[in-house]
Amino acid sequence: MPGCCVPNCKNSAAKGFLMKHFPKNVERRTQWAVNIPRANWIPTDSSCICEIHFSPEMWEKPRSDGKRILKCHATPNIFEPCLKTIIASKQNTELIQSVQTVEMNENSNLSSNDIIAQQEESIEFFIVPVTENQPNLSSSNHDDKIDWKKKYEKLNDLFKKREKMYNTVLRKCNCLNNTLVKRLNTEKQNQHKQYVNTKLYSIITKVFTNDQIKALTKKSTRGSKWSEETLKKAVRLRITCGANGYKELLQQHIPLPSLRTLQEKMATLHFEQGICKEILNILKEK
Repeated sequence: MPGCCVPNCKNSAAKGFLMKHFPKNVERRTQWAVNIPRANWIPTDSSCICEIHFSPEMWEKPRSDGKRILKCHATPNIFEPCLKTIIASKQNTELIQSVQTVEMNENSNLSSNDIIAQQEESIEFFIVPVTENQPNLSSSNHDDKIDWKKKYEKLNDLFKKREKMYNTVLRKCNCLNNTLVKRLNTEKQNQHKQYVNTKLYSIITKVFTNDQIKALTKKSTRGSKWSEETLKKAVRLRITCGANGYKELLQQHIPLPSLRTLQEKMATLHFEQGICKEILNILKEK
């Protein structure tokens, strides 16, 4: 596990310190990163921070298993400058004690004050303060904390505004997409209807004339003006099917002139002397 990510902090798990990974939650992860006095830095999944940067109220109550767990809302809040000391490990302390016993045996003739002074010098050799070239940053760190909090609030507000804008744009895009889909479906349906109507019209024109097609769109054939072609077709059907067969065709709502109309039209026809070729052709077809 890597060391602590706080500047000038050399603690790590190898030195016996408890290390905590950054939370996966975006808001808490951002809050941790903002609290750490480290400019233009983004934590990674492997970034850690040691236990000394969390105040006691950030930890849960002591557990039976001895584990130390942070509270769900805990954030690092201890970054005040302090004396950095290099404390000897157990082996170094044993070495100090052995050195002191040898010196006491060698300097048995020295006074008690001299022995105490030598012990203080030996302890100072192993405990080295590292604050000589570092200014007192307690007040500046306090100001930095306030600035970081303001920056975090501004960033959080900006993030919420951008999120609202994104949701608004997303809703508009969804509405436009739905509208386009509806229009495409409507256009497809219209094209299909147009194709069907064109095909049906081409089939109907093979069976009926134009005035018969117009008669189909009306509720009744009364008042319809029949063309000469339609009248000839009606006469053929009347001669071929007879009166009863022609009436059956009219009952089936086939657009044809009525029997009365045929009689009136036949009465207005002027026949010349001799054989009428049209009537002869009709009789031949029959």
